[in-house]
Amino acid sequence: MAGAFASLFKTFPYEKIGIKANLENDVFTVNGTIREGGTEYLVKRGSFSGVDIVNQNPDNRISFKDMVKRIKRIGSKGGPVVK
Repeated sequence: MAGAFASLFKTFPYEKIGIKANLENDVFTVNGTIREGGTEYLVKRGSFSGVDIVNQNPDNRISFKDMVKRIKRIGSKGGPVVK
């Protein structure tokens, strides 16, 4: 999965990356550490081009088991591989 993220950053310029993930009692959360104008970013693009990755639902919680299933489903379509 890290390889997929790395290839994204080689393609698109970015200014900041800030990700905080927490796993406690099978509850998985992901939040961005970059906050600007009421928006929570996981990745903030460079000045004129690139891609912003915005956390649209910062209070979302999911079981870790379900998160792994979702990532594997993406991986079966040619995306990241999770073992």
